[in-house]
Order: sequence, then C-alpha cells, then structure tokens
Amino acid sequence: MKKLLVTFAIIYISVFRVFADTKLDSKNLSVIMSPEVSVSPNPYMFNDTYIGETTSALFTFSNTGTDPLNITDITFTNPVFSIDYTSFTIEPGQSGDLPVKFTPDSQGFFEGTMQIWSNDPVNNPYEVELSGNGVVELIDGWQWIETGFNYILMDIEFPEGQNQVGYAIGETYTYNGDGIVIKTTDSGLTWTQLTPDGIPGLEEMSFIDMQTGYAAGWDGYVIKTTDGGATWDTLTVASNMFEITDIEFYNENNGIILEQSNVYLTQDGGNTWTQGNPLNNSGYMVDYLDANTLVAVGNENYIYKSTDGGNNWEVKNSGNIGQLLLGVDFLNDQYGMAVGDYGYIFKTIDGGDTWTSDQQMGDQLLHVPFIWDEDTAWVCGTPEMVFKTTNGGVNWNSAYNGNYQKAFYRITFTNNYTGFICGGSGGIVLRKEGLAEVPAINVTPEAITFEDTYVGEIATETLTITNTGFSTLEVTDIVSTNDVFTVDVTSFSLDPGTNQEVIVTFTPDDEGLFEGVLQITNNDPENSLIEVEVSGEGLLMAPAISVDTDEIEFSDTYIGEYSSETLTISNTGNAILEVTDITSNNPVFTVDITSFTVEPGNNQEVTVTFTPDDELLYEGILQIESNDPQTGTFEVALSGNGMIAYPSIAVEPAEIIFDTTLVNEFSTEILTIGNTGIAALDVTNIFSSNTVFTVDITNFDLEPNEYQEVEVTFTPAEQLMYEGILQIESNDPNGTFEVLLSGYGDINTYINERDLHSSIKIYPNPVKDVLYINNIEHKEIFIYDIFGNLKLNFLSLATTREIIVSEFQAGFYI
Repeated sequence: MKKLLVTFAIIYISVFRVFADTKLDSKNLSVIMSPEVSVSPNPYMFNDTYIGETTSALFTFSNTGTDPLNITDITFTNPVFSIDYTSFTIEPGQSGDLPVKFTPDSQGFFEGTMQIWSNDPVNNPYEVELSGNGVVELIDGWQWIETGFNYILMDIEFPEGQNQVGYAIGETYTYNGDGIVIKTTDSGLTWTQLTPDGIPGLEEMSFIDMQTGYAAGWDGYVIKTTDGGATWDTLTVASNMFEITDIEFYNENNGIILEQSNVYLTQDGGNTWTQGNPLNNSGYMVDYLDANTLVAVGNENYIYKSTDGGNNWEVKNSGNIGQLLLGVDFLNDQYGMAVGDYGYIFKTIDGGDTWTSDQQMGDQLLHVPFIWDEDTAWVCGTPEMVFKTTNGGVNWNSAYNGNYQKAFYRITFTNNYTGFICGGSGGIVLRKEGLAEVPAINVTPEAITFEDTYVGEIATETLTITNTGFSTLEVTDIVSTNDVFTVDVTSFSLDPGTNQEVIVTFTPDDEGLFEGVLQITNNDPENSLIEVEVSGEGLLMAPAISVDTDEIEFSDTYIGEYSSETLTISNTGNAILEVTDITSNNPVFTVDITSFTVEPGNNQEVTVTFTPDDELLYEGILQIESNDPQTGTFEVALSGNGMIAYPSIAVEPAEIIFDTTLVNEFSTEILTIGNTGIAALDVTNIFSSNTVFTVDITNFDLEPNEYQEVEVTFTPAEQLMYEGILQIESNDPNGTFEVLLSGYGDINTYINERDLHSSIKIYPNPVKDVLYINNIEHKEIFIYDIFGNLKLNFLSLATTREIIVSEFQAGFYI
C-alpha cells in the first residue's frame, strides 16, 4: 500500500507538470482528453464497529478511459467515513487500492456517500454508497440493542421459556405519556410495534403463553391479546383507577392487578373483576407462588402474603419504615427474593413467612430480582447497574456497570440463558448472549458391558440419548462395528430437553469375548460422532443337573413291605438335560423311571423304593447318568433297615371276676383279643384250667389292628369259690397269654318274710355288692353278723332301701 501511494503521488506530480507546460486551451480539453473513473466495491457495508474505533476497507480506483484521470478531491456526505488521499492521477488502464475508514461516534446505523471529483467528463462526481453499524463495546457480555422506538421500556417477557419470541412495553414519559407494545421474533435483535400510537402509558404486562397476554398502566388502562399481539381488546376493571403498578396472571383464568393499595382479581381471564381487601400501603409488584398463594411488596418496606388467591393479605415484613420495596420474584413456592431502595435485598426460604437480608448494595435503587436457581440470581436498578450472586444471595458482585445514569426496570433470562434488561429512554434493550442455540448430545452410559450370554440367546441394555442443547438434535445413524451388537433404532430427532432410549442387543454366535463400538452420528457441532464401547462374553449352552439330595435314609421297613422317597432332579442349565439311566447297585433299592428329558428350568420327580427281604441294614448307591458336561454321573447314597414283621396279642381284661352265680346256672363276660402287631395273629387255642369256665371260640386269625370278642362262661356246680386260668395260645413270639378267672357258686337262699301288717322282701341272696329290701316304709331295720354283732341299724322312711354290702366281710348276716 505504501508503494501504491508513492506511485499515486508521482503520477499526480507528473500530470500536474504536463498541464503546466502545455497550457492547453480549456475549450479543446474535452476533445483531447477522455478519462473514465471507476471504483469498487460499490455499494459497501462496513463490519460492525465499536464507538470510537475505526474499521478500514480497501477500494480499487481505476481509469478505464484513454487519457489520464485527474482526481481532484474526495468528499463524504457523512463525517464517520474518511480517506487519507483526496487528489491523485491515474494513467489510462491503470488502477490502485486505497483504504476508506469507518469511525462511528455513536451507537446506531450509519449511511453516507463517497463523492469522487475528477476530470471524468461524464461521472463528476462519481458516487460510492457506504454504510455501517456503530455498536457499544460489550460490558461483561452485555450489549445494547436499538429497538427503533424512542420509549422508556418498563417490562420485557419471553413467554413459555423459549428464546426467540418476546414482548416489551413502555411509555414516552413516566407520567402521562403515550404507551407502546413491541415484539421480537429473533431473540431481541429486531423489534416491531404492535399497538397504535397514542394509547396510555404501559408499565406492566403478563403473558401466560405465546399468544395470550395482558398489559396495563396509567388511567386504569388494561389490554389483552389472544393472537400474539396482532389485535388487542380493552378490558374494564374499575372506574377512577390511577396508575396500575402490576398485573400478573397465574393461568388463563386467574389474575391480579395492583393499583396503588387496591387489589383487583379475575377468575375468567379478565372479563370480570372483583376487588379484594386493600394492602396497608401502595403495592408495586406481586408474584404467584401457587394458585392460591401470592406475595406482594410496596411502600414502607411492606411485604404482604395472601393464601386465599389475593382476597386477604397479611403483613410479613415492615422493617425500615419510610423506604420502599419495588420488586419480588419466586423460584418456587418456598424460595424468593424482594428488592428495593438503598440496595436492600431480602430472601425467604419458607414461602414468604420470614425474610432475611444478607447484603445491602449501597444506595442503589433496585427495581427487580430474577432468580435462575437457588444459587444464581440477578438484581438490577438505577443507575444502570446489575448485580449477580452465585451462592444464594450471600455475596453479590457487579455484573454490569454502564454509568449512563439510566434506569433498569426489568431483567429476565430465557431458557438458554440469554439475558435481557429494559429501562431508560431511547428504546434500548440490553442483551447478553446465552448458550448457543445448537443441539448438544449426551449419551449414557459411556460404555456397555453385557452380562455373560449363551450362544443362541440374547441380552439387552438401554442406551439413553438426551438433547441438552437448545435446538433439534438429529441422530442420523447408529452403526455397530461388530454384528453381534445391534440397536432397535438408528435415526431419530430430539427436541431440546428430551431423550430417546435405544435398546442395544447382544447376540453372541460363539464362545468367547466380543467387543465393538456403537458410532452415533448426529448434528451436535461439538460432538458429531459419539462412540460407545460395547462388550460381552459368549457362553456355550449346556444342561446342568441338580439333585435335591445326595443321600436318602429310609425309615425302618418290615420284610414284605416297602418304603419310598421322592428324588427331585432339576435342570439349572440352558440346554435340554437328558437323563439316560438311573441304576442301583443293590436290588432292594429301585426307581420308578430310569430315563427322561428335562427342559431348562424344569424338574422331574423320581420315586425311589426300598423293599427289604431280610432283617439287616441295607446300603447302596443310586447312579444317575446324564449329558451334563460337568457332572456326567451323579451318585445318591441309599440306606435302610429291614425288619421282620410280628403279630402282638392284646387281651382285655387281664382278669375276670364273675358275679355270684347260683349252682347249675351261669354267668358270662366278654374277653376282647386284638392284634396290635404288624403281622397276622394266629390264635391256635384257648383253654381253661377249670372246667366251670368255658369259651365260645378257641381259635381264629386276626390281621393287624383287628379285634375278636370271646364269650367266657362261668357255670358253678356247687356252693363254693372257683378259680382258674384261661390260656390263649398264638403265634405272638411272646408266648401264651393268661387271663385269671374267679367266681362264687351259691345255692338259692331267697328269703320271703311276712308280719301281720306287711310283707318284706330281701334280694338277692346270696348278695355280693348291693342288697335290696322292699316294703319297709316306717320300719326299723337291724342287721347282725353270725356272731350277733349289730352291723347296721336304721329307720326307713322309704318303701325300698339299697344297702351297700360290698365292704362287708364274706359270711352270713341276719
């Protein structure tokens, strides 16, 4: 460039000398000279340039004519554009580059014309259109955005947490000015006017979604839109209203208005309003904690809380009387902040019941807080200052200091952390670029290790792909480097904040370790290819035998009988178990089934039987042959005692005493003989040692637990006491069973006495246990033994008397 400028200077001097020497007639100059000027680029827009700095661009100046081009001056219609060289000469067919400078002196868009004066007979001056933006240098990431509307912007909102569409309201003056609503659809870079000129000044707004919103301000003016601001309806709240300081809606129906100390409520989207109980003093801002709970702030540092939807209010804080609180914001139903004059910042963690002040920000007039999370919050106010905390309000640090002496009325952040602040005159919005509106992929887990899997079977794991960015994530392909690993979906789209579960399947085709990589191709500019390592062990399928016991002890078993136990054989493997044979090395032990198949997870019951043939301890081994590769033969130890079965005689009673029986008459008793053994009882003979005792049956057989009644008869031949033994012979190994027998034979000595008045009967005679005496009413009875001793004496009042004589000694009594 320095060489070019020197050339231009030499050309200029050379041309000047030619003109001085020839002294051509000016009238003939147009005929003799025919230069032609050309400059490129044209038009040209400079890059955005900070105020006070300079941006340069090279322009090519050319002479496309046949005679030398004499540039006599270069001027600009706008002083922000300039050039260092304003006169020079260019030979025919020659060109050169010169820098043109752009030095903005304020913020905004600049336009101007560069005018090139020369001896070009046609284009004089030759004009080049220039433009450029003057921008304010970013302070802590914040930059000023010109909305193009000269209003004091009082409120700004981006509904539904998105980043592109937002609304702002304002007024020309803070009292008795005109109002405006403006809208952006490109994240605050450009704005358009939604409302007509001349409406009352607007100070507060509330949008419940992208389409439905409210704005309010002076003279009780309230408007509503349901089509994103295209049209607005005026709402009637109450008469004689002055300044509406806040309007907030919880949902499409429920909303609240603060007008000085007055409170107005709606439950039908603003169609009708009712008045709640007033606040103690003027209120400036209110926030919903839930459908019924609200907190408001106002004059005298009052903090109010309502738990009935705004009808009634309780004062929760009234310290620092004489000051004021202007703003309040709640993150949830417990955590909130309130700010006001003299830099006071109050915090609550119990839903507004109690408040603490961690730090005071000098004499700053704080207008409003904005809580991002329980650690991060922002406050802004006058003059043009922003403070930020990252430890829940314990410490606050300056986040912006513009020193323009303007007021900041509102601060908000969209869901991608783009910040907006509105305030003082000029319709300027302060904007802080948030996170890039690009997708961001997150994949969990970072690696997958499958459980050991048998060949022919499958194992699955879940891979979760999440879009943590701020635009749609496009997963275009998921490829596996090893065919044994597959996925159920290979491409899909994810909106910000959503996720997709991908099922990853492992299907080993052989025994051994398998490894691979899942390659996830996507449109995340930082991670366009995500790789997830996958691995798994393949196992061959095989049966596995499991027997519920390796030893069976049978209960004692009698010869000729049997005992049985159940053996459960299970297949704990993953292939069919084939039991090919079950054998016993001792024939007294047998099974009901010797071969079968068992599916994986199933079992088979085998009955093992013990049949002893002798009285001894038997032992044996049961061998179970199968296709289990680890346990070819499974052995079960067997044992059991063989016992001989015997009958066992039981006789009841063991002694029979017959009643006194008259000679040549008889008495009978029943003898019960049972078999309590486990073999048949063979009663071969029953005989008596005394012929006065006889039985009705002398031999019979009894199975175990059977009984036989035998009738025993006593037939005395004379008057005396008889005794004998009944012998029962049987195959009971304990031998002959004996039953003692006894009975008294007596003659008939029946007494029938009479007196003059009555007849007395005494029976039986002889008597053994009980003696009966009849017809003795009002009679006195005396009983003597044979020696004349009085044994009993009584006066009978009854006709019959029973006398127990079993306790008397045997003998004769009178």
